[in-house]
Amino acid sequence: MRNQRKLRQQPGESLEQWLRRRAANPAHGIPIDPRMTLDLYDRIALLEARVRELEPPTNDPTGERPLSSSD
Repeated sequence: MRNQRKLRQQPGESLEQWLRRRAANPAHGIPIDPRMTLDLYDRIALLEARVRELEPPTNDPTGERPLSSSD
């Protein structure tokens, strides 16, 4: 839940400001691509947060998960 709070927009913050803040943070950043719309970035951020909620915790300090044998 702590990470999810960091993903949320702050009061009075525009979506563009939020995305720029998010992209500037290497831990939660997503690359800014001028071909993508702000709506698409918003959807990516929400999906990333949802995936983190559903994934089991990892012991790897980088947050990387080992590939499963089916990959």
